Amino acid sequence: MRVTRRPLLPLQGELFAAMEALGNKLGFSQIAYGMNADDTRDFRPGQRAAEEHAVLAPLAEVGLTKAEVRALPKLPAIRCGIVQRLRVCLRVSNMAAP
Repeated sequence: MRVTRRPLLPLQGELFAAMEALGNKLGFSQIAYGMNADDTRDFRPGQRAAEEHAVLAPLAEVGLTKAEVRALPKLPAIRCGIVQRLRVCLRVSNMAAP
């Protein structure tokens, strides 16, 4: 069996298209992904796909680096916020289940 490699851009594009469709179904006006400031320093095909699909990159927009993102959950207020967001995400996931 021969394995062929597909370029990342079409795969990211497919992912963002699926996220858009699900977001529209759930009533979201925008989608976001986890690109951070460190990721903007070199070429990443997924960035082009994100731009083509108008996907937001809030961590990069505010200039957070990988190290800063990793440090955030260690702050008590952030830890609490993450737990609250997880609860909301779980509820949304359960609502979206067929």
